[in-house]
Amino acid sequence: MFKNSFSIILLKIFVKGFYRKHAGVFCFVLYVLFGIVEPGQLLSYHKALMLSFLSSSLILSFGFIGWLFYIFKSWHYISGEISKITHLFLFYSSTSFNKRKQLKSWAIVQLWILSPILLYACIAIAYGLSLHLYLVPFLITFYLLCLILSSAYFYHYIISKGIQVNFTLFTNLSFKWRKSFFSLFIYQILEKNKLSYLIIKIASWFALTGTLYFLADAKGGNKLAGVIILSIVMIHSFLIIQEHEFSEITLSFSRNLPYTRFNIFLNSIKLYIIFLIPETIALLFKFPFYTAIQVWVLAISLILLFRGLLYYANQDMNAYLKWIFTVFVASFLFIMFNMMWALIALTLIGSLRIFYNQYYHYERNINPS
Repeated sequence: MFKNSFSIILLKIFVKGFYRKHAGVFCFVLYVLFGIVEPGQLLSYHKALMLSFLSSSLILSFGFIGWLFYIFKSWHYISGEISKITHLFLFYSSTSFNKRKQLKSWAIVQLWILSPILLYACIAIAYGLSLHLYLVPFLITFYLLCLILSSAYFYHYIISKGIQVNFTLFTNLSFKWRKSFFSLFIYQILEKNKLSYLIIKIASWFALTGTLYFLADAKGGNKLAGVIILSIVMIHSFLIIQEHEFSEITLSFSRNLPYTRFNIFLNSIKLYIIFLIPETIALLFKFPFYTAIQVWVLAISLILLFRGLLYYANQDMNAYLKWIFTVFVASFLFIMFNMMWALIALTLIGSLRIFYNQYYHYERNINPS
């Protein structure tokens, strides 16, 4: 009874919150897995995907690394939630149970957080067994069990210590040179959101290399590069939301500073040029110079438009997802009809117009959490 009640409390606090906070990422992953392929080709697409996962050690390694960073993300989220003052009761209530019961409850939490991966992994395991491939399904099962058990011990360690434990991949970084106003969000990322940024960059790299791998025979370099950029910008939508929230909450005083709207808009361009440096280097290596520059400009313009649309969404993520999905579909059509420069012009003009009209009229809704 105690074990079940404790598990239910943990599920309500951490699992629901984790999925609610990362809903946009999950929607994008679902779209990549099921939305970019025609319904008639969906089964063959996933069979080919699973076969490459089961037969290629390189693809399997990439999958394991991706799952590991997903675990790191859940550790980061749960350790942060545990340290909140509203959840301090866990330090007292959980220790009334023995270690075995606590570990079981935390394992159930991690099991639910891993459920999207587990579902796909189970299908891949069954498919591998049907092909008489036994080693890889065993490795997948063993690896997932290790992830779940290590997560349970990690959460138990935080609770048993009774102190705040922040999980980060890197130690805090400090810089002594003069900080430009537009770069303040970069320091925010380096200080508090390093893991989120790293996961976004890994997902972006997978979008780039995965698309090139599966569409290696596709004709039309511009179209292929444009589709890759659309995927990369969609992945960065979470970072765009974070930057917008940082500007509107932490830097809300900036509207009183002697900066023109055009200068602030240019600051956004500078910021995202820096954020896209890894993708820029990759594009220059993978595509001809003209194509790389063209899609790089497209990426900046789409990011600025996505950021501008947040002024209309005003914390309504459902509305925002509809906006960016509409832009995604329209942009895809422009790319397929070789109208990329027209798309760049429209998105740049549209993003500047939205920003110029809404910047001083935007009022953020304050929703108590």
